[in-house]
Amino acid sequence: MNIIIQYFYKSILRIKYNSIKSYRNNFAVKHQNHIWNSYDNELFLRKIGAIGMSPKDQKFHPTVAGLLMFGQESEIVREFPQYFLDYREVLDTNTRWTHRIVSSSGDWSGNLFDFFFRIFSRLTQDIPIPFALENGLSRIDDTPSHLAIRELLLNCLVHADHYGR
Repeated sequence: MNIIIQYFYKSILRIKYNSIKSYRNNFAVKHQNHIWNSYDNELFLRKIGAIGMSPKDQKFHPTVAGLLMFGQESEIVREFPQYFLDYREVLDTNTRWTHRIVSSSGDWSGNLFDFFFRIFSRLTQDIPIPFALENGLSRIDDTPSHLAIRELLLNCLVHADHYGR
């Protein structure tokens, strides 16, 4: 193993492998014949901008986007001390919350990628999906409501000030 790869794997500890694996699976489904699917994790992460070589030490490190997207919450808060994702369902006005997901719980990664999918599935679980086929072969599981919720959630996460409170 060459020195650059060693540096990469030491730095990659700040990133959750399961998050990357899930992202790569989603990417491969959406872009079946894309050349990046054949790349190893290091090159793939470089191509999507999740890691980059630091000019200071010539080592690979997660970029800010890579850390937020794929990092472990305990590593993210080192860079973003106020980082805290909080989703609450309030179904009864007499109850503070009925269901809650927070990034600091310690039972999941706490990164943006995993948070998005946890929350999106909760928000869309009761939306009806009428039966429809695309090109007569594949079922269409996306409705205008799913699209609107996905865009809303993505905009909230992407445009948040992660350095702020």
